[in-house]
Amino acid sequence: MLFLLMAACASGTQTSNASVPSQIQETPSWLEMEVRYSPRHSLGKRRLDVLTTNNGPSEIAVTEIALQADQFELLPPEPKTSRIKAGTTVAIKTDFGELTSCTTGGNAAVAVTLIVDAGEPQSHLVQVDPEPLDGIRQVECSERMVREAVEVSFGDGWDVEGRTLSTELMITPGRKDIAITLEAVGGMILFALEASDSTEVPLALEAGSEAVAIPVEITLVRCDVHAISQAPDGYAFRAWFGIGDSEPFAISVLAGDSLLRQLELMVDECLGL
Repeated sequence: MLFLLMAACASGTQTSNASVPSQIQETPSWLEMEVRYSPRHSLGKRRLDVLTTNNGPSEIAVTEIALQADQFELLPPEPKTSRIKAGTTVAIKTDFGELTSCTTGGNAAVAVTLIVDAGEPQSHLVQVDPEPLDGIRQVECSERMVREAVEVSFGDGWDVEGRTLSTELMITPGRKDIAITLEAVGGMILFALEASDSTEVPLALEAGSEAVAIPVEITLVRCDVHAISQAPDGYAFRAWFGIGDSEPFAISVLAGDSLLRQLELMVDECLGL
């Protein structure tokens, strides 16, 4: 299924500076590809690196590239202008589609159109190790399971004393037929997040439990320029949940607009702005 879809896609795709290849050709022995994904550098993006190695004798130009994987939505090829000298490797970024299946296994390949020595464009379908994609699938499927079972957000009110903001973590079960356990909470590079002394964590919510408000404290721990540049968009905190008998899994909990402005104000005050 994967390869039939790709053949149909490639035959109808326009390249930016050359005619359309008539068909997918056998992958040359000198072309190697490997996919890598960094959640830290791709926060909020569905984007990964395709490490493309040219072991041939001539420079190549990559004009289009696309990931093809059974468990992710098929996306059209992305135009590229990457040039790879002989004997070198270049990381070419490309998007990957939304998750379509939580089943294990599946094929993975990279569709690429390239030009060698200013010749005619060539289309290749290069099989790649699916392990990095399996990792993405496992994380997204686990997150999907948690978010279907529980909704988590910060409360609307708070108190600030020094570098500590006291608020609540609102936990609303989304399913009434399964037990939920809040195993832990965690902060990010600028702020620590901890349960208040009055809160016992792990906290077990039996099946059928109503929404609960957990007192928490958010404490500013760093405000140097380097830390600020590394802070995730939206100030993403973490909460670990076990659903039924599952292993705990961390999901992100974003600060709402008002809370985000308050946290940014605390950072500005720390910087003396």
